[in-house]
This record gives sequence, structure tokens and C-alpha cells, in this order.
Amino acid sequence: MNNNFLECLGEVAGTGGFLRAHRMTLQNHRQDNTLSKKYSCEYVTRDFGMAAVAVVLYHQGEAGTEVLLRRGLRPPLLSIAESPWSVEIVAGIVEPTDVGTEGIRRRAVAETEEEAGYIIKTDQLVPLGPASYPCPGVFPETIVFFAAEIAEKEAGKEITGDGSPMEEGATCEWVDLAEALQRCQRGQVTDMKTELGLRRLKDLLSR
Repeated sequence: MNNNFLECLGEVAGTGGFLRAHRMTLQNHRQDNTLSKKYSCEYVTRDFGMAAVAVVLYHQGEAGTEVLLRRGLRPPLLSIAESPWSVEIVAGIVEPTDVGTEGIRRRAVAETEEEAGYIIKTDQLVPLGPASYPCPGVFPETIVFFAAEIAEKEAGKEITGDGSPMEEGATCEWVDLAEALQRCQRGQVTDMKTELGLRRLKDLLSR
């Protein structure tokens, strides 16, 4: 099968909120020029951008490497779980004003201050491998991963968030990197980008 899809119909299936739902009717155009039956494909986008940053903040001290984990609200989890709280690394959506590579780095710096209370500079950010698609079957978002070392854990300010009620009540905790990965294995940390970021940091520090 090649990349030549015949799009018979494309429509916006839902509007008016943070996300926009789309529906396409497609046919696969095969190498032998035959066509598959028509099928429906639905996906979700954000109007103001489909990229995000994720930042693994870490501290290296006498006890070893610690990473910062943030506990915040994720209300959609109530549809499948008892709790709306999720433990994650620092992350945020790349906004329209965050243009180019430097813009993405500035967004990572801004999210670090908003969500964790630490002020860092763009040159402290170390790329953690290639960008990743967290859920390509329904949500074509790209996540760009960085690591940033925090020299002094005590230098953090009060967590202000971005003013959204969804960021109320968030807390941060420094955890040994090995323990953080064990929490992923035990199902205490279930966010995929967090586990991927932690594993990439471990690989980076082991080189």
C-alpha cells in the first residue's frame, strides 16, 4: 500500500471547545491500483497548535540522581478511573508565538517555571532524543523532549501554574530516578510521556 489515499469526504465533527473533532471517509489506493472499501477515520486537533514540550528536571547530589514528578489534575481520567490525578513530568503546549527551535525551547523554560517553580535558561535544555507521537491513531500531536539539570533543589519558587483551574492543587516531588522508574513499573506513574522521558534521561546519564 502506498501513501496515496483517496479522501472522499472530510468534515469537522465537533467544535466550540478546546479540541476539534474531524471525520474523514477514506479508501486505500494499493500498489496494484485496486481500492479498499471505504472506511471512516476520526481524529482530534487543537486549533492553535499540535506540538508540546516535555521536560525532565533532574538533580544530581550525594544520594544520586533525583527527578521531579508533578501531580496534577487530568479530569478525563474520571471516565475510566477513580481518580482524576496524574503524576507526570513538566509539560505544556507549544503556543503560536513559540516559533522555531528557539520558540520551543522558550516554551520549555516557561512551563518549567509555571509548573515546577524553577527558573532555567534555554541553554540548560538538553534534547532527549527525537520527537514522539503519543497517540497517532486519534491525536496527531508531537511531543519534544528535553532534560534540564537543577543545581539547587531549594531554589524553586511557589508553583503558580498558568491560571487555569485545571492546574489548581498541583504538587511537585523530588524522587530518586530508579524509584521513579519502579513507580512506572508498579503502575503508580501511568503517563506514557513521563516513563519515556525518564528512560531517555537514564540512557543519557549512563553514556
